[in-house]
Amino acid sequence: VWKALGKARWVMQARTLPKTIAVIAAVVAVIAALVFVPAELELKAEGALEPIMQHDVFAQIDGDVTKVLVKHGDNVKKGDVLVEMRSTKLNVEIEDLMGKIKHNESEIDKTRKLINDRGTTNEQKAGLNYDIEGYKAVGESHKRKLELRLEEKEQLKIRSPMTGQIT
Repeated sequence: VWKALGKARWVMQARTLPKTIAVIAAVVAVIAALVFVPAELELKAEGALEPIMQHDVFAQIDGDVTKVLVKHGDNVKKGDVLVEMRSTKLNVEIEDLMGKIKHNESEIDKTRKLINDRGTTNEQKAGLNYDIEGYKAVGESHKRKLELRLEEKEQLKIRSPMTGQIT
């Protein structure tokens, strides 16, 4: 180590001292410039942005698309309707059940009128009351089926499962 320092002593001698100071000053100036002078760095690269969370949306029941209410890039909230669909089969079933319910109610009304008729015997009234109970049971069954079909019809509106952007 002492030999190396002895050989490096020539850098500090009178003849080379100005050169040594100039080189040290230049190195310090370059380091200071690198630290204090801002420089822009521009990088170019190819890539694709991928969402953090992504959901595929499917229809729960079969139907024909009637309206697409969103487009690529739209922002949506959870529960927003994205697509409206229709099902002819489901609409026919709903109309059929509504008709059966109305028919059933009219049968109940007719039977009640017969019960209130003066010419109806007590035995006939008992039988008619039994018929009314049957109509009521059938009517309740039709109403439950109608509720289920209306819930299915609501499923024809495809809703957003989360808040986000359509991609």
